[in-house]
Amino acid sequence: MLNLVDILILNETELSFLADKKIDLLDLDSLMADAKGLRSCKEQIVILTLGALGVVAILADSEIHVPGH
Repeated sequence: MLNLVDILILNETELSFLADKKIDLLDLDSLMADAKGLRSCKEQIVILTLGALGVVAILADSEIHVPGH
């Protein structure tokens, strides 16, 4: 079903469920890798909301982290 999605917006709990693993909010590289792993093609966008820690966006050719404040 995820292969039909152009933009996926999820939080850390949903990422943990879909990635089938416990996630560490303080390990940004791992979060980005897990979010990337949900894509079935490079053109899909994954937006991961992290509450007070901000948001991560996985785009076709870049990864963006906007810290919370």
